[in-house]
Amino acid sequence: MSTTYLAGALLTMLVWYILFMHRRDVRKEMLFMSVLAAVSFAAKEMFFWSKVWMKPPTITGTLVGPEDLLLGFGMGGIAAVAYEVLFEQRHRRRRERHCEKHHGQQLILLIALAIVIGCGLFFGLGFGPGAAWAVAVLVPVLWIWVLRQDLVIPSITTGALLLFFAAFVFAIMNWLDPGFVMEWWGLEGASGMAVLQGLLADAGWTFTAGMFLGCVYEFWQGSRFRRLAARR
Repeated sequence: MSTTYLAGALLTMLVWYILFMHRRDVRKEMLFMSVLAAVSFAAKEMFFWSKVWMKPPTITGTLVGPEDLLLGFGMGGIAAVAYEVLFEQRHRRRRERHCEKHHGQQLILLIALAIVIGCGLFFGLGFGPGAAWAVAVLVPVLWIWVLRQDLVIPSITTGALLLFFAAFVFAIMNWLDPGFVMEWWGLEGASGMAVLQGLLADAGWTFTAGMFLGCVYEFWQGSRFRRLAARR
């Protein structure tokens, strides 16, 4: 059913809108990370996922459709602020003087390195797109953890939250269109093990992407989490 993907994207945007309206102080972060995630998601769909893996039908009939942009936009914004909203945290705007100057440059280099690793694993070593990018994204995540141990728990928590939310959206889409996974992933007639491997790879990518989105903005800004109730 061609509208299944659109339904999942719109459900994601509904949750995004709820979070956006609930916390005015996180709107700037949500918008920035949403745009970044939307562009990244569409690029991965065009150059990686659609090559050997997931090919969801779009309402426009194009390789990358509005659903891709909406889903990436929504998931990015949700992951960026999920920890802050659910655990009533806010940013403490005072930056770390010893690292503020270098974090932007470090982040650009780490993202570039992750892209090289992801492309190398996919095109050079034949990794599936989910596994390749799950490994690649771990590089900037682990580096951020080394420099900012205070972001480890928020990062892991966000990864788990995004995985849970993605599973929820997945379940709704499966209810609307049972068996859509087999069609989208070209797994008709495939063994149960092949289906399981595809699901695990997708889950791994979602979890690592959530870990990255849950800490990258704070790392870049040099800000720390603080209880919302402590604000004066």
